[in-house]
Amino acid sequence: MTSVEVVPSEGGGWSDSAVEVRVPAQVDQLAVIRAAVATVGAAFDLTVDGIADARLAVDEACTKLIRVSSPGATLECRMGGHPRHLVLRCVTTIVGDDPFLGHGLSWYILQSVSTDLSAGSGPSERDPAMRTAWIELSIDTGVDRRAE
Repeated sequence: MTSVEVVPSEGGGWSDSAVEVRVPAQVDQLAVIRAAVATVGAAFDLTVDGIADARLAVDEACTKLIRVSSPGATLECRMGGHPRHLVLRCVTTIVGDDPFLGHGLSWYILQSVSTDLSAGSGPSERDPAMRTAWIELSIDTGVDRRAE
């Protein structure tokens, strides 16, 4: 049995409506993350095409992270927004030092659907003895949420 945890985001410059989904870092959990992104994307007024882009982006980002994740790792995806942007940040614990995430077809897809894209790795915030890898991207919503 797999558990899914949706928790309010803990700030860090994220909007009050940001959420975080935590699932085991396994390919069979991608559908859960895609569904969460679609729901959050709709709440941030993304178009149908924008929601499809967000689902594709999170699928590609999470697949890249799952491939380098340590056995038994958790995949955490934070979703929220800033004015005019839906922001997605996915992170997991990794095996090894520095996975090269910024290459290949999936990276090209991420560049195509996002307005801002970055990836990296470093010591875990929770356990400095562990390392994490992350991918963060934003998608333009076309709507300035400051006016609301």
